[in-house]
Amino acid sequence: MNAATKDRRRILVVDNNTDMATALVYLLEIKGHQALYVSDPRHVLTKVDEFRPHVAFLDIAMPSIDGIRFARLLRDHYARYELRLVALSFYGDERIRDESMTAGFDAYLVKPVKEQDVDTIFSVLFDKPLR
Repeated sequence: MNAATKDRRRILVVDNNTDMATALVYLLEIKGHQALYVSDPRHVLTKVDEFRPHVAFLDIAMPSIDGIRFARLLRDHYARYELRLVALSFYGDERIRDESMTAGFDAYLVKPVKEQDVDTIFSVLFDKPLR
C-alpha cells in the first residue's frame, strides 16, 4: 500500500450551504480523499452506515437540526476512533467552540475552510493509525 492510498480518507461533509460544502468536497478530493456531501442531516445516519467515513465535517448552524445536537447523536453511536467529527461554523466564538467540543467534536473550524486548516486538522486527528 503506497503512502497516497494509506492516507486516503473517506470524508462526509454535512452542510446546508451548497457552495461552501461543494468547495470543501472539491478541496478534499484534490488532496486525494473520497468525499461525500449531504445537505440534509436527516439522511446522515444512513450515509454514515453506508459510506463508513473516517471524518464527518458538520455545519453547526443547520436549519433542521443544529450540528451540536447532531454531534451528540453521532457520538452515541460511534466512538472517536471510529468517526472523527469536525465542527464547521462562521463564528469563532469561544462559547460555541467550547460547546462543540463538549458535544463530542474533535476539532472546530471557522468557515471558509482553507487548505492549511484541513492539513492541520488531519495531522492532529490522525496522529494514530486508522482502524
